[in-house]
Amino acid sequence: MKDLYRFVNGPWLDTHIIPEDRAVDGTFHKLRDDAEEDVHEIVKADQGRVGALYSSFMDVEGINSVSAESLDPDLDKLSVANIDEFTTVLGELDREGVGAPISYWVTKDSASNNAVAYLVQSGLGLPDEAYYRVEAHAETREAYVEHIARMLEFLDPSRLFGL
Repeated sequence: MKDLYRFVNGPWLDTHIIPEDRAVDGTFHKLRDDAEEDVHEIVKADQGRVGALYSSFMDVEGINSVSAESLDPDLDKLSVANIDEFTTVLGELDREGVGAPISYWVTKDSASNNAVAYLVQSGLGLPDEAYYRVEAHAETREAYVEHIARMLEFLDPSRLFGL
């Protein structure tokens, strides 16, 4: 057997018809479509609750009146003393669906048929890495630093990562 992919997927590839309104199709597309339909049914069934949810997101005064203390349980998780505690917290947050500073996955190497582990950082606060180094973005970078400083004023920085 020279082509495991074709051996495993061949019957489906030979018989499955991709809908005309799509370039690709598969199980994950079906799951997405089903979830979208389920959400549509929920919204149709209880429009009052959807309206209340929307109103709660638009209630700026109510949101601003809530203390940052509601973040305490989550921030307490980040107060780690060593790398073992840090990796444990990352695992717990991952199970809760919270993004971590780094992500990983295993997939086929682009240059061979070997499986390789990929590590990536979780993202940048600014749109592109150039914003951190190119002089043309200096004004945006300075505003970003001021924004981060303002956000940190709401928290006790000494609680983050045991600083």
